[in-house]
Amino acid sequence: MNFDLLKDFTEKVPFTFLLFVYLAYLGFDLYSFENDLNSIKFQKVKQIETLRDVKSKLDAKSKELAQFVKNIELKKVEIRSLTQQLQDVKGSLSENIDKPAFMKMIGTEALKVGLSVKSSQPGIIKVKEYYAEQSFSFIFKGIFIQTIAFLDRISNVSQIVRADGYSLKSTGKMLSEKYPEIEAEIEFKTYKYIGSKADLFNERVSK
Repeated sequence: MNFDLLKDFTEKVPFTFLLFVYLAYLGFDLYSFENDLNSIKFQKVKQIETLRDVKSKLDAKSKELAQFVKNIELKKVEIRSLTQQLQDVKGSLSENIDKPAFMKMIGTEALKVGLSVKSSQPGIIKVKEYYAEQSFSFIFKGIFIQTIAFLDRISNVSQIVRADGYSLKSTGKMLSEKYPEIEAEIEFKTYKYIGSKADLFNERVSK
């Protein structure tokens, strides 16, 4: 560059005008920086907004994941509880129904309260979804209070036994001055556990 020409130009042009031109240049540059969509500022602002949007979405996904994990843990607790309940039920049900042993148990409990067993007969087996149901029909003779005591004893045996139906009638005899003899026909039901899908699931999990 010819510095002499530049020196002559600056000497001829007033300093205030040069200052104005310089300031105008700075102002235009600042305006472009603040308002031009292609400026570095706008590019950085756009990047920041994009990053904020990504962060917001990641935070939302993180909360969803945390809730999902929490729900999974709750389901695990629920499954463990149901599994334990299933094991408890299985423990209270016989794997096999021993008809002679069951009928002997009923007869023994009846004799303990003074009832006499006049007849006993096993009924049909009904197969349900998770268990099989075996019915028995018994006819007892005694007095009413003995029948109540007998049913109370049956309700406390370890095996699940249900008195599903009964009928009472007088025999017309008096066993004493106060107590007439009655004949009680009672249907009992006991149950056998049958393997379920839950057992298959537990077996697969344990392998």
